[in-house]
Amino acid sequence: MSLIKLLLPVLILSFAGCKKGSEVLAKFDGGEILRQDLQDIYEIENIPRDEKTTSIQTQSGIIEQLAIQSMMELEGTKNGLFEREDVKNLMFLSEKQITVNLIRKNLINKLKDSKGLELVSLQLIMKSVPGKEAADALLEEVKKLSGDDKIEEFFSAQTDEKGRKCLGGHLEPQCANCVGNEQLIEIFQEGISAKDNNFYLTFLENRAFIYRITKTKEVKADKVESYISDVLKDFNRRAIEYTNKNQGTEEKEEAQYYLEDGDRLKEKAKMTANQYINGFESKLWQDEVVKQMEDPKNSIAEEAKVHPSMLPDTLPEDLVLFKNEKTSYIYKNLIDDFNKIPNLPKNQITARERVKFFQSVILNSLLFENSEISSDIRTSSNFKNAQKFMRRNIAFSFFKKDIESKDFDITEEDLKATYEAGKQFSYSEASPTNPNERKPIPFETVKSRIRQEIISQRASSEIQAKMKDLKTQYHMEIFTDKLKAGEI
Repeated sequence: MSLIKLLLPVLILSFAGCKKGSEVLAKFDGGEILRQDLQDIYEIENIPRDEKTTSIQTQSGIIEQLAIQSMMELEGTKNGLFEREDVKNLMFLSEKQITVNLIRKNLINKLKDSKGLELVSLQLIMKSVPGKEAADALLEEVKKLSGDDKIEEFFSAQTDEKGRKCLGGHLEPQCANCVGNEQLIEIFQEGISAKDNNFYLTFLENRAFIYRITKTKEVKADKVESYISDVLKDFNRRAIEYTNKNQGTEEKEEAQYYLEDGDRLKEKAKMTANQYINGFESKLWQDEVVKQMEDPKNSIAEEAKVHPSMLPDTLPEDLVLFKNEKTSYIYKNLIDDFNKIPNLPKNQITARERVKFFQSVILNSLLFENSEISSDIRTSSNFKNAQKFMRRNIAFSFFKKDIESKDFDITEEDLKATYEAGKQFSYSEASPTNPNERKPIPFETVKSRIRQEIISQRASSEIQAKMKDLKTQYHMEIFTDKLKAGEI
């Protein structure tokens, strides 16, 4: 497992103000859950807003979970949880992640106001050919065509990609400045750079990509879904015309994807827009990180730039990995920070693993920690809210961990009783001679599995019982009358 995954999930927050944010939805001795807390969780967890996820029952369940975590935080504070060294270490690493993620979000929001997604529309033939000469000959044939109708007819007939046939070779807009789209954009880079309407050829592995750029448009993030939706509506029109002219079953199957309209078309536009916007935001952030790394004021060791697999097992402890006028971070600092990761494997840790951690978690924090934006974020309400959720998350996680790691007394009789109850179902397999007959798996074969299942069941029961006790002990009350289905 990646060492980074051992950390708590990163909180990526987008706190939105709301006039009802201070409304109390639940209270308990020592605290309360506000509407703003509920709204924040929908943002943090990326919970979709639909009929099921915004029902009163779902909202009430989320509020109850928030209240329970808050009460566990109170318990943890009383019991000295946050004074434990392992918890302090986890909070140290989590706060670094929170800070960087809030910096990332802040910068992206500012940059999105001035930059847009570069969406490229094009017309394409993708065709398998015996060699480059055949590809060149096809390109010359295409160049002789005149008139959009003739070009679309030819592209429809020639392309091997069946989904393009009903569209005359037209392709959905591709994002030229989004992370995750680089390989496809590279195929069309010559035409994109030329900024004209000429035909171009890219030859790859006996496949000819003959294309022309039909339109390039910079679209702001909040307009992308609408823009793609309009394109898909045009494709829907083209697909209907194509199937009206070509009544065959094969043609209808080829056009089926673009014959869907209404809610399905909206869903496709939304999915594509979200994918592009996420990739666009990642590109904005990558560019900003590179900008900081290339800033002369920041000095980064070559060992911290290369792929970790290229490094030896060890590095000198006094090796300066990062340095600027206010900070000097050496390999010994990295060893100390790396050791703060919870549940580290007991096998030998190498410089490769530590530097990977440095590149993934520590470097971005160092690049921005002395910036004005970092100072502003650490004093912001967003950061304080993030810390609040982090403490609750940690308290709940350690509460579960402590119970799940208990030494439950499981007797041989417990194991055999469970086996007998489930040997015709859970602990059985299909008979090799008769697939319709179940054959019990030998007890010794599943004994270890049964033990783990019993431990999980008892731990789960104990967790549920403890949460029930907390609700009584802290006099928890949820005000469901303040909840409204479909609104959070």
